[in-house]
Amino acid sequence: MSHQQTNQPLQQQQQPLVTFIVAYYNLPVAMLRQCLDSIFALQLDKSEREVILVDDGSDVSPLDELHRYQDELVYVRQLNGGLSRARNRGLQLATGCYVQFVDADDCLLQAPYEHCLDLARNHRADVVMFDMTDESATPPQDGFETSDLKSGTEYLAHNNLHASACGYLFRRAILGELRFTPGIYHEDEEFTPQLLLRADTVCSTDAQAYYYRQ
Repeated sequence: MSHQQTNQPLQQQQQPLVTFIVAYYNLPVAMLRQCLDSIFALQLDKSEREVILVDDGSDVSPLDELHRYQDELVYVRQLNGGLSRARNRGLQLATGCYVQFVDADDCLLQAPYEHCLDLARNHRADVVMFDMTDESATPPQDGFETSDLKSGTEYLAHNNLHASACGYLFRRAILGELRFTPGIYHEDEEFTPQLLLRADTVCSTDAQAYYYRQ
């Protein structure tokens, strides 16, 4: 039987706009705090965001070092099962209209990511695709280019696809039964094309909204 520990905030009166799912395993807690700080720095009301931290069986729980976040986190600790199981657990708990995966050693970049949030709000797209960068400095706020809306099928027919699931802000309702397959390598390469095929409206931007730590 798996052991799980959950610390949940009070129920919000409205559905959050975005659920951020953070998968964590045996990383320095300082990195995790940088990740969480980048999420909480976004211009979102508390009722608009849900942050789910899935601790995939780390040797030591980071919760004792996250006191300042605890009122705003859903924390789940489970037996180690790998990234796929951690993300699937987050999806099981998610209540937001949109989902964003963030690996615990990475960060969201505020200005470009808020541009992605605006695209989701204004276009009601099923998927907003954005670029990733290995530079931690926030890119300039203005001048982002955005594609016309198209279906996921049309996008796949004419464009290359970046595999990382962290490069997509997507509407939770389009998932259906789609989940990550546990126990395989490169699980994102299986997941993201299937995600796009489920999307009626895809909006792509060149905003470098995600800092991927090498």
